[in-house]
Amino acid sequence: MGRSLVAYASGSGPPTVEPKTATLKHPTAATEWSVALTHNVPRFTERAGADHFEVEAAYLVGSGSHTRSYFWRRGAALFEAPLTWYRSRGAFGLSPGYDSPDHPGMFREVRADCLYCHADPAPLLTDGSAGTRAASASNRFGEPAPGPIGCTRCHGDARAHVAARQAGAVDNTIIVPTRLDSERRADVCDQCHLQGAVRVARPGRSLADYLPGERLSDSVVTFVRETPGKDFGIASHGERLRLSACGKGALTCTQCHAPHDTRTERSDRSSSCRSCHGESHRSCSAQAGGRDNADCAACHMALAQTRDIPHVSMTDHFIRARLDVGPKTASSPTGPDDRGALRAVGAPKGTPTTPDDRLMLGRAYADAARLGGDPLARDEDRRQAISLLTEGLRSSPEDAFALADLAAMHQQRGDNAASAPLLERAFALRPNDATIARATAASRLSKGELMPAVKAAERAATAAPEDPASFVVLGSALAAVGRREDAFQAILHARALGPTRADVTVALAVWQKLGGDFVASRAELERAIRQAPLSVPAHLEAFDAQAAASDWAQAQRTVELGTRAVLSRGPMPESLRNRLDGMRSLALAKQGRAEDAAKVAMTVVQRGGQDAYAAHALAELALRSQRPQDAVTLLDRAITWSPDDAALWATMATALARTGQADVAARAAAQARRLGSRP
Repeated sequence: MGRSLVAYASGSGPPTVEPKTATLKHPTAATEWSVALTHNVPRFTERAGADHFEVEAAYLVGSGSHTRSYFWRRGAALFEAPLTWYRSRGAFGLSPGYDSPDHPGMFREVRADCLYCHADPAPLLTDGSAGTRAASASNRFGEPAPGPIGCTRCHGDARAHVAARQAGAVDNTIIVPTRLDSERRADVCDQCHLQGAVRVARPGRSLADYLPGERLSDSVVTFVRETPGKDFGIASHGERLRLSACGKGALTCTQCHAPHDTRTERSDRSSSCRSCHGESHRSCSAQAGGRDNADCAACHMALAQTRDIPHVSMTDHFIRARLDVGPKTASSPTGPDDRGALRAVGAPKGTPTTPDDRLMLGRAYADAARLGGDPLARDEDRRQAISLLTEGLRSSPEDAFALADLAAMHQQRGDNAASAPLLERAFALRPNDATIARATAASRLSKGELMPAVKAAERAATAAPEDPASFVVLGSALAAVGRREDAFQAILHARALGPTRADVTVALAVWQKLGGDFVASRAELERAIRQAPLSVPAHLEAFDAQAAASDWAQAQRTVELGTRAVLSRGPMPESLRNRLDGMRSLALAKQGRAEDAAKVAMTVVQRGGQDAYAAHALAELALRSQRPQDAVTLLDRAITWSPDDAALWATMATALARTGQADVAARAAAQARRLGSRP
């Protein structure tokens, strides 16, 4: 544990085993990462087209037994570097999470609950509100800086120990895990070796609040699936051991693992097995005379690739008589185990009965829904989260993070009407939490509440000055209220922080569009799609840019790619489905494919969708079939839904002119010109 983290100091680092240079490409995005070691310190570069971004590692993470990963620091914030060295390959590979189609660039946050199991973490910088649950999700740390895991992690607060020694008093302050009862003894190891499917902090607590000798579940609750799969995570030891008869019996971690020595031999570990399974145990297939030197784990504990970390094989701590586990590879490299029902470790099966426990379970389902895996299973997790959180918030209405979780679940289902008031309540409780402030600003923008959106965005930028996302939403809000120069400065600042991020590129493109520079805007949006092929905002904005240029064939391809991007994340919210189908129908209509366009547009209408694109498509078809009055009726409805769409007003001008309403047509054409050229 003392080798868990090393700080790179004064431009030099520890001896290296890594290659001096390496370059890898993202499997789908136009992003390339490289690393070069100078004086043993890695420096990472991210390139996306002509843009590049460089950072120097601040910390080496891991002993190198399996991997070496790296953290970089900006101000108070910690982020994971994109490349990891894997011992099994003797080479660099992508760090976990960086192969995701919508990866965050070099900005994968090192959260407090992640850092905890790699370091004695530094004090967290919170938003100053009561409670520490926010801190578990924060990646901003103060001084002193993080260091390797020390004695206090297993033996308690050393300050009381030192004070007792200095006073010459009897020292009863040191926790000796082997003297604890079985549950508290296991908790000491389970701090970092019981990963579960998700972990949720108790209200007002965090993992850092746990002290040896206490119950771990008083600080954080670990949730597992009731139907665990065959594969396992890199920190699933406690969960898997609990599946074993040995783990349910007398076997403890320290019988096989010496916590102060990494050189425990296999023969020593097998002696623990022989204490129960000795010469009299006839079911063992090894010859009785050879059992003293047998490696029990080789026959009864599988060695397989971990589910969550690529290129790493570890021992599965599910001990059983036969290793009938199928292929020794992970079936779901980045997702959780089989998605059965969640339950807290140590809790009975079934839904908990107390309101607090139901709220905790709701938070767990919300976290699980964000983790990835099968889209349909994620949607079921969202459904469970919405049900449990809605019920739990009746008894805990001021839990800002439960409110934000519930808002996020509704947003993922496309129900912004349900999400918005929840975010407002969460923001009122935690106005200085950057994540809540950003989400609130975006929600207010979507509702046209422009000045309140600016206020929330300013809070986000103040709370997380190292994060480009905060300045992206600030730039968008400032542009919406007409503060064009201020918006540009916010977007430029976001670009300086993260020049290769797709969300920054989209923000710049929207700013250019609002200024009438449609050619530059379209180029930026196409670059954003190359940076992040699954960026839904990039596809939606690119469609409008291509439509403005009358490139309807490319617009159709863009909306089809956007549809695939959405479906890759799970079931599509109906509002977004209507919008994408409406876009598709308009592109088809503009290309003269009347039958296909009508079929798609009418599907939107039959679903009850109020989509301006679909109405616009039907109006185009009405004009083509010499029914201008029908077109006017359809366009009037579409403009009600999307009053700032210049293309709608232009088509309305054409339709009105064909009905003989020349004066009204002229006013519609003037409105189209005004909207198309407004700053």
